[in-house]
Amino acid sequence: MCIHDLDVRMGPWVLGRVCSLWREIALEICRPLWTSLDIALNNPTGHHSEKYSADVLREYLRRSGGQPLDITFLFAYRRSPRDEDLPEMTKLLNIVVEESYRWKSLSLDMSGRMLLSECVLSSLARARGRLPLLQRMDFGPCQDLSDIDIILNSAPLLSDISTTFDLNAERIPWHQLTRYVHDYGYQVANYSWIFRNAPNLVECRIEPAHYHTNSSEHVTLSHLRHLHVGATGPLDLLTAPYLQSISVPYCDAHVISFIRRAPCLHTLTITAPIHGRDLIPFLDGLQAIETFTALEIDVDDAFIAEFTRPNVLPKLKSLVLECVQTADMTPFTVALMFSLVEKRRHGALRFAMISMDKQTQCCGWEERATTLKKDGYIIDFV
Repeated sequence: MCIHDLDVRMGPWVLGRVCSLWREIALEICRPLWTSLDIALNNPTGHHSEKYSADVLREYLRRSGGQPLDITFLFAYRRSPRDEDLPEMTKLLNIVVEESYRWKSLSLDMSGRMLLSECVLSSLARARGRLPLLQRMDFGPCQDLSDIDIILNSAPLLSDISTTFDLNAERIPWHQLTRYVHDYGYQVANYSWIFRNAPNLVECRIEPAHYHTNSSEHVTLSHLRHLHVGATGPLDLLTAPYLQSISVPYCDAHVISFIRRAPCLHTLTITAPIHGRDLIPFLDGLQAIETFTALEIDVDDAFIAEFTRPNVLPKLKSLVLECVQTADMTPFTVALMFSLVEKRRHGALRFAMISMDKQTQCCGWEERATTLKKDGYIIDFV
């Protein structure tokens, strides 16, 4: 039934069969081998049975020797589970929940299966008040588990939450969080509320492009080091004086204004498609950037001419451009490579990775590419 850590043909189980010395090491010395438990459940096949899986699970937990546990539940049913499948899964869940006082992290991947969700909820609810060591909670794509966050208030060490759905804000210990990930872009997020109520964030990723706000209060997050946002407007109400890296969908006035309030920022990533020409007005505001990444950029002659100027991105050390193929891009291939050589010669640039379509190869590109590769650059035609 289980295909990962409960499969005795794989993982740390195999080490104990090499020889007596390896068995002793696996069982007595290397306890951490048994503290990461991936329980992958699928439709029952072959020799797996409820008794077999339950006994193996208990032995796995025994071998962990009372150490804190990293638990992952993956429900990989190829079809909707039958009613007769649920008791076996529930039994395994309950065995693990009995050890909830040892959980250091918990990850769930329900793949949106309602029938399973009801079963999981009833089992995990028993862990409420018994999570003294829990530090990280990853809900994965669990759209039907929106009530499971009720257990989180009983986790005094919880500092890391990843979710793809809106959690009940009143149930989250926001003041404890140092990492928060909301990784589903088709929802509406209240950025400002999160910034105000999670003052100790070190890393924050909020993907939704749509947002609402119920306050105009400006927030300063002094601990924040890494930020990813799906919308730039909320940055107007945020100051992060020690921020080191930021990912934004595009570069606009909101981003430039925010960067001016982030003197330690050195890494900028643009995640959405952007025209090189549209980036030009903002290049002068990126003087402190050392690492620049554009995941989908339409390079044109105006961008190349501006980029080549020595006073543009003077501190740039690392550049990653994934160029979008356009009908008129081919003539700019060599020009872009030439601009990299100039940046290498007159600036701080030490690494560049450029991805282009094979159709952009044109006369002179091969010689220029060879020169760049000798300098440690990566020119990737795909």
